[in-house]
Amino acid sequence: MSEYFYKLAYWYERGNGLKKDEQKAFEFYKKAADMDHAEGAIKVVIYYERGIIVEKDKNKMSEYYYKIAYCYERGNGLKKDEQKAFEFYKKAADMDHAEGAIKVVGYYERGCEFVFKQDRNKAGEYYYKAAYLYERGNGIKKDEQKAFKLYRKAADMNHAEGTIKVGNYYERGIAIEKDKNKAGEYYRKAAYCYERGNGIKNDEQKAFELYRIAADIDHAEGIFIVGIYYECGIVEKDERTAFTNRS
Repeated sequence: MSEYFYKLAYWYERGNGLKKDEQKAFEFYKKAADMDHAEGAIKVVIYYERGIIVEKDKNKMSEYYYKIAYCYERGNGLKKDEQKAFEFYKKAADMDHAEGAIKVVGYYERGCEFVFKQDRNKAGEYYYKAAYLYERGNGIKKDEQKAFKLYRKAADMNHAEGTIKVGNYYERGIAIEKDKNKAGEYYRKAAYCYERGNGIKNDEQKAFELYRIAADIDHAEGIFIVGIYYECGIVEKDERTAFTNRS
């Protein structure tokens, strides 16, 4: 049935054997796409991208990129192709499709010989993207619980900003119970990422600020390291604060 809808759409688009009608062409391409016809979904993306008959719509484009990827991943109506599946999931993710971002994570986590080896930094990046979309409700229903879980996965891969977010959630009690100790631990972990340049550009000032946040909520190691920063002159020297933080 989906192939029939696709052919009918093509005839209306081209005016083959019947009067050209872009509106009907779009409607039938969409019917085909909604039945997991990959080529139909590609056509729908083009309509939304160019604003043919319909208004330009990035969210709709990402939705249909996801459908195309799914068809290639599963071999629905066409030859299974993991590489193309990845490429279309990534297109969806890069247009802020949360589930597309989660799919991309899977590829980076397990690695695929045809594209790349495992890449924890990239996996962390796309976990963070998916979490942000759930947190904000961008193109998807807002879900703080899911956002937290995805930020934590990003943090587990040493994604600095994801780690800060987990600290925020624990500190404020968003979607979980407040836990000052865990908040401090995640702020310290984020600080370490910035200090060492783990998956992010080295930034001593940002590292210090995060250690200081951890110290301000009574994280022992954060307090100790802030003292070292002051004592060693990594930041503006303050002997009194250094002594207090080291004691």
